[in-house]
Amino acid sequence: MKINRIIAIASIFGAALSVSCTKDTDITPTGMTMDQASVQIYVGQTATLTPEFSPKNASSEIAWTSSDESVATVTGGYVTGVKAGTATITAKTPENVSATCAVTVSNVPASSLVLNMTSLTLYEGENGAQLTATVEPYNVTFPAVSWASSDPAVATVDAAGNVSPVALGEADITASLVDGTKSVCKVKVTLRVPTEPETLTFWKTDAAGYRGLFGAAADNGKTAGEGGWLSFTDGVARWTANNTGKPRKATLELSTGSSITIQQVEGKDIAGDYVLYSNAFKPLSNTKTLGTRRMATTVKFVPVENEEELNGHVHNFDIVGLYLEAKLPCSLEITEDGPKVYTYLSLDYQTVSSGIEVAIIPELTNSTTYSTGYFAEQSFGPEACNYAWVGWGVEDIFDPALKVTMGTGAERLVSESRYFCGFSIVKKGYATSSYTTIYQLNYNNIWSYGPTGGAYFEKQ
Repeated sequence: MKINRIIAIASIFGAALSVSCTKDTDITPTGMTMDQASVQIYVGQTATLTPEFSPKNASSEIAWTSSDESVATVTGGYVTGVKAGTATITAKTPENVSATCAVTVSNVPASSLVLNMTSLTLYEGENGAQLTATVEPYNVTFPAVSWASSDPAVATVDAAGNVSPVALGEADITASLVDGTKSVCKVKVTLRVPTEPETLTFWKTDAAGYRGLFGAAADNGKTAGEGGWLSFTDGVARWTANNTGKPRKATLELSTGSSITIQQVEGKDIAGDYVLYSNAFKPLSNTKTLGTRRMATTVKFVPVENEEELNGHVHNFDIVGLYLEAKLPCSLEITEDGPKVYTYLSLDYQTVSSGIEVAIIPELTNSTTYSTGYFAEQSFGPEACNYAWVGWGVEDIFDPALKVTMGTGAERLVSESRYFCGFSIVKKGYATSSYTTIYQLNYNNIWSYGPTGGAYFEKQ
């Protein structure tokens, strides 16, 4: 009996041991859910996902994956937003039990965009100012600020927020983020009015303009010129656009002793019939020893319909009627010192009245008084290119007997050591020391320089 009792006790104890040695890790999950079916996070933000097994006391290894790691990544249940978009996070066991969570990632929006100045006064012709933008919060997804001016003709702004005055007026400088957040600084550009009287003379194009001028309140409303196109108000002399189709000139005098003269002219204003007085040659070969004679050639200054920049100058009229009806491109340019005429000489070929192709090239000399003359090399002019703009002087454009005379030495400087003394029309096929000259205009220093000397055009 004692033996049987011991055996029974041992059997019961063994059964108890069997129960106590069974662990949760040995329980295979039959299902799994995620503690969150969907999650919304910002770029750079992290959320935690926790899977729950069925039965609850089951356990297993879990593999985490993201359907789009460019949007969201996952490690051990920690989900991190990478860029705006959607992705599905999946947790899966070796027993093929899985659960998912839909993740939406959004950009971190800006809560504010604050400028260091909301209004700014600048003076034309002087230094500008820099605007800076502060973006909140610190981790906004797109913190880069873009800048824009509502009127670049008044004030411009660069990519760093530097604002520069251009002309009188008002403009809004706007700082923007890609999410649409904006902030505005209102900019006013004004003039620094002189405090002493001045006597000013300006050559201008036909566009409207203005200039600060020292005047008195009593001068406000004072005008000059036909129709009062030149006027003065509150320290600023203004002139309207010239729509008359002809050059115009006016002088405005103020009680303070200030005076301003505006002369407006365009390339079209010197259109008309001219006579070109020059020394000219009509050679039959490329020999340099040629007879000379004084020439009076009738030509026309013809405005071009579509003005274009041609190698650094604006081509705004042509001289038509040269030998063989060759056309010489020209540019009338306005500076505050007055107008200048430039002629374009080049190896560009054009078809002339006889049907042949010719180029108009410069004749050169080694001094401003004409010493040794020679034909142009194939490369000539600034930076040894195959063209040269040559300057001519312009007499008073408001004088009916307008003259355009071969320019000063500085204007006629074609290269560092050579000066323009005329031009040749040559047949196509030009090459250094090998070409056929069919017409030549030459300065030759026969007359003294001036309105009655040298080569010049005189308006009829």
